[in-house]
Amino acid sequence: MLMTVKEFCTTVGDTARLNQLVADLRRATGRGGVREEESWRSSLPILAEAVGEQYFEGIHLFFAGAGDVALEYRLPNSPKWCDVVLIGRNHERASIVIVELKHWNTASDVRGRYTGLMQRHFGDAIHPSDQVQGYVEYCRAFHSAVQHRDAQVDGCVFFTQAAALAEYRAAPNESLATTYPLYSTRPAEFPAFPRYLRERLTAPDAEFAREFEHGRYSQPRSLCIQVGAQLADEKSSPFILLDEQRTAFSVSMAEVTEAMSSDRKRVVIVQGPPGSGKSVVAARIWAKLAQDFGGEDRSVTMVTTSASQNSNWRSMFRQAAGVRAADGFILKANAYIPFTTHDQKTGARDLGVVWRDASEWEKNLRLAEACGFGAKRIGNNDIGVSIVDEAHALINPEHADGRGQFGFPVIAGPQAYHIIRGSKVVIFLLDSQQSFRERETTSVGDIERFAGMIGAQVTHVDLSDNQFRCGGSVEYTSWVEGLLAGNSSSELLSLSKLWRRDADALATGVEDAAPRRGRRRKLPTGLEFEMFSDPWSLESALRDKVAEGFCARLLSSYSVPWKTRSMQDPHRVPPGDRDFFFASGAEQETKPWSKVWNVVPDRDNYAPFVQGTPGSGICEDPLAEVGCPYVVRGFDFDYIGLLWLKDLVWSAEEDRWSLNTSEVFESGLSRLIGRAKRGDVDAQRELLRKVCQAYRILLTRPLRGVYVWVQDADTRAYISRCVAG
Repeated sequence: MLMTVKEFCTTVGDTARLNQLVADLRRATGRGGVREEESWRSSLPILAEAVGEQYFEGIHLFFAGAGDVALEYRLPNSPKWCDVVLIGRNHERASIVIVELKHWNTASDVRGRYTGLMQRHFGDAIHPSDQVQGYVEYCRAFHSAVQHRDAQVDGCVFFTQAAALAEYRAAPNESLATTYPLYSTRPAEFPAFPRYLRERLTAPDAEFAREFEHGRYSQPRSLCIQVGAQLADEKSSPFILLDEQRTAFSVSMAEVTEAMSSDRKRVVIVQGPPGSGKSVVAARIWAKLAQDFGGEDRSVTMVTTSASQNSNWRSMFRQAAGVRAADGFILKANAYIPFTTHDQKTGARDLGVVWRDASEWEKNLRLAEACGFGAKRIGNNDIGVSIVDEAHALINPEHADGRGQFGFPVIAGPQAYHIIRGSKVVIFLLDSQQSFRERETTSVGDIERFAGMIGAQVTHVDLSDNQFRCGGSVEYTSWVEGLLAGNSSSELLSLSKLWRRDADALATGVEDAAPRRGRRRKLPTGLEFEMFSDPWSLESALRDKVAEGFCARLLSSYSVPWKTRSMQDPHRVPPGDRDFFFASGAEQETKPWSKVWNVVPDRDNYAPFVQGTPGSGICEDPLAEVGCPYVVRGFDFDYIGLLWLKDLVWSAEEDRWSLNTSEVFESGLSRLIGRAKRGDVDAQRELLRKVCQAYRILLTRPLRGVYVWVQDADTRAYISRCVAG
């Protein structure tokens, strides 16, 4: 709801009403512990003091919530909340100012290592001005009311303590802090904050305020064309189509074109193994559609199914287009769910709704609609085209393993159903063998069934004969499948001769003297595959490749616990406290070998490991961390170094793969691991299959070469027998 600044100040000035406002804030946002409630109680009166002069009384301040008053504004189809949005006019132009409130003690904070970062007591933190910049640019690009009115959007940061801000304004963030200024309650600075607001809000505008309140996600035509052109430019784009990829592209484009001139929904299902080029197809389809059909009436979105995929696609769109706002074209699968977990709780607590089990999700949708939930979510056919890469990771709560805390109310039903419901056309790209987490429960059959429920026509495209990783070798991926299936070593040995790189192949097929990450290029005619006796020699060989200009990463399955996950700076912990630690190896080695798992800033940003973004540990040293299957699924590197530890071992006596359940630490398999440890034979068999899937993902990441250290002697001997020397 909307509230004028005068109403806000009156509310905050009364202790009882302030307490009620804080309670409403917690209820509406689903956030807030004791510390956050104290922060609200401290900061809101200070904000009221800053905007309390008569000049601001008619300006609107945005409040949101399901019937409750709540100081926070959630950006349309985004998980991000703005602390305060002030709405009015700047002379004749509609205008809003986004204010990020920080109740921080900054005494020990120092400037960051890279633009957009600060160093606080717990390590790297996002610079508040960078945070505001993201909100402002998203609003400018994707808020329907802002587009319709061509509204001015500005943002700033207000520290509700007497914060020291010199370090925040210093290099490398001086330009950022100038564009999105910071203010504090220090006497010398406090008057500048309301002055900043007065310069941008000269009068109230109740009509625009109401329009803003009901704004929806909308794509600007001009930005669609700009970003699409950058991604489609064959001279600069990392996404170049070859062979059957072009067929998949053309079929998908034909389906979209026909759908746009008819009343019937379309669903395209593109299937292919790792390295078949699904992500390249997805990016090029988006780029072409953004230029041809994108805009407010026909939004074209890239839909992500995991935090790793989401952060990496966002980062790639930014880099490819050179426009930060380009990442707003990417939506999480959860954005299509018509109501939130907060709505679910509100319905049960305040409205007496008796929600059904997830198996009766269709009844729950009718209950939610009756409550008016989902008014600002994606409605039927709101999106023109949704492109779902890695669709095998979608969650279907009809299955027991698809129920849990996944960031959306599972009682609302399957993610794939809602993506189809909310779109005119959906293009699903998937490989069912890569859905290794318990929650990843959506099958091709499920998608076909959901399409039938909604009346959508289904078309299939097969990329199974393509291979653009692994030295371009389909034979190698067949060998990986056979290896993990436990086929005979003689059979696998013969197959390996078809892809094993030899001295003659080494000199053929390479066109680029200076390889660049992500570029499609002519690959060698074979794949380099080497086994090492210890991690020291494996890393040394990888470093030689890095020195030559190639991109390389260390990878492993979930065979060691993630001890450093919550540590402030994992790279600074002693070797013995890191996730990977080996005290002895080759006789000439005396220094322990230790690494940490992939570091994840802000809990869900996996782009630093995959792309080596500036300021990250991987940027400084590409072999400083070890990546897991979840992080690298869907991405590739020139060379990988695989640490094959003791979770999956070859039993020489039984001549088959065996699983050490005590060596499997994948949190996404926790329920399955628990049942397997309790002796459930079916669970043990399924867990073995899942772990093999994880190794399949790891072994199919390289473009040029695989370096492997196998810890277990019998496993090492079996794999050695399966590879031509």
